[in-house]
Amino acid sequence: MAKLLMLPIRGLFWLMKAAVHHFMLLVAISIMTGAQIVNATLRHDVSRFIYVLQFSMYVLSVLTYNLVNFTHPGTPKSVLGYREHLMPKNVRRCQKCQYVKYSRTHHCSQCRSCILRMDHHCIWFQHCIGFRNQKFFFLLLVYLSMYAMFTAYMCIKSLHLYLSGLDENTRLSWLPVLWIGQLIFSFSMFVILSVFSVYHASLILRNITTLETLSASWSRYSSTTQPFNVGWLANWKQIMGPSVFLWFLPYLNSMGDGTEFPLNMERLENGDRMYEWADEPNSSSMRQQYTDPLRLQEQWSSDEEQYAMRNRQWNPHTGQYEWIDDLLV
Repeated sequence: MAKLLMLPIRGLFWLMKAAVHHFMLLVAISIMTGAQIVNATLRHDVSRFIYVLQFSMYVLSVLTYNLVNFTHPGTPKSVLGYREHLMPKNVRRCQKCQYVKYSRTHHCSQCRSCILRMDHHCIWFQHCIGFRNQKFFFLLLVYLSMYAMFTAYMCIKSLHLYLSGLDENTRLSWLPVLWIGQLIFSFSMFVILSVFSVYHASLILRNITTLETLSASWSRYSSTTQPFNVGWLANWKQIMGPSVFLWFLPYLNSMGDGTEFPLNMERLENGDRMYEWADEPNSSSMRQQYTDPLRLQEQWSSDEEQYAMRNRQWNPHTGQYEWIDDLLV
């Protein structure tokens, strides 16, 4: 009986969440479209090349925004599918959704599901940024930053022509006021979005997520050594794809399936040798040994349980967690 009474409440909650989601989508598209309408009043003959670049960034921004919005970040269920019942019963599972808890998988209380390589829950999209849509999210920040930069440049050039008396085509006195407002808005967005772009680029290059930077155990090694950091180029290719020509195009070619990742394991014999899949003669066996999610229950992970365990830390030289009390002995 109690479950039947909860159905209307859950339905109302779902409708409210969907309404907020579509409202944020409408606001974002309206801002970009409104800015482009104002841009139509600018002097395009100042630099036709800049205008083409600016309009291209607008088209790519709208396209990528929708890709982020409608691309699911990925869940263990989407990877396993019908193979879920074939997994061993002693596999580490999420206590909330009961699906397999892969390495770097985190349960989002807002989405009510585990997200593969979860980065963060974004309020603008009302869903998570994870393994399958992180590239689109990063490209959106880059596109919008460049769009705002080109718009600010065109505003400055148009205002310069108007104030210097060289613009004989602008007869409406209120247009320069509109351009000033557009300049302030576009420059502000350029600064903000550029900061976010650089920040997320640094995360990709270090192979670390936003959630992992919030963990004390991760931040201790984020700038030097952490197990998923296999070099800036390999880290970059995991998210942006192996092809250089597709790095900055909205095409999903991220490497892997979000359930396993190559580890940077130092051999105890020489201390400098790194395990990499492509460079080892026994790459398949080493991949099974060092990236199997079923063997990583005591390895580095981004679980909420690991966040709370402040009494142990990752030792990059032994490739495992060690209790702080043991280190002090």
